Amino acid sequence: MDKLTFIESLIYSLAQIVLGLFLHPYQSMQNLVRDKVFIPLMFLPTLLAGIFYFLFAWWLLALFYDSSLFFRLVYRSFFFFFLFWQILLIYLFWRFRRAFRN
Repeated sequence: MDKLTFIESLIYSLAQIVLGLFLHPYQSMQNLVRDKVFIPLMFLPTLLAGIFYFLFAWWLLALFYDSSLFFRLVYRSFFFFFLFWQILLIYLFWRFRRAFRN
């Protein structure tokens, strides 16, 4: 297997896991905990929120945060969504880890 095929396969697998964590987190976390390979992907919401904040937040906040109520609503909703998504994934990880220990 050449290097390009390996990279494409890895990207496809990661994208499939990320989409699974977003669309059906219960089943995806169950598989992640059972297989124990991609457990660090559990912290994906924190990573995505951090990337968004460091790339866009500084200049967006300076332009729109004080003047636009709609922007503040969207901005805060975005971060609350990722916060609750992260809490859900941590809870499911803890729950499945306890269940699969026995």
